Amino acid sequence: MFSTGSLLFCIETKLELSGKKDYLHDTLISTFDANHNRHQKPHLMMIRFPSVYLADDDPDDLEFFKTGLLRLYPQVGIFLFNDGPELLNALGSCVSSHLPYCLIFDYKMPPFGAPQLLEATGSGTPFEAIPKIVWSTSGRQKEIDECLRLGAARYVVKPTTHHELEIFLRSLQIPLPSQESITNRR
Repeated sequence: MFSTGSLLFCIETKLELSGKKDYLHDTLISTFDANHNRHQKPHLMMIRFPSVYLADDDPDDLEFFKTGLLRLYPQVGIFLFNDGPELLNALGSCVSSHLPYCLIFDYKMPPFGAPQLLEATGSGTPFEAIPKIVWSTSGRQKEIDECLRLGAARYVVKPTTHHELEIFLRSLQIPLPSQESITNRR
């Protein structure tokens, strides 16, 4: 556990590493003496939490997802994109050790949708190991089969209630560091 004087800061930063922009969601933990003893140096450590990228051309769906994810997993970085090219630009700027935990994108999204994004992030790319989830208002079997064939880990009909969204978000099984692993890093 953290001492009384511990501070927990969640920050989203954009760093320049090896000439590439790196989108991170990090937590800094600064521990200091509760009496602010000037002789004790603060203890800083950085803990990396996973991030999720969502591309959807519907601002209401983006907001619905963001609100739900923040409620369940406030430590997780959420990066929202209005279309596929924005998501691909962000991915292309990532350092390979800081890729997102998963990609979620809408099936129908101009200028190109899920099938094109699955091809652009699939086999033979630096992003092939990232789980890709397609979400759509449509539950047509033809679209589902196409996305699964192109490498989607899942195809989900968009949740319409907060309860459905919570079930979907919990099913992502986002790995978070345990309190014990955070404490042991000190």
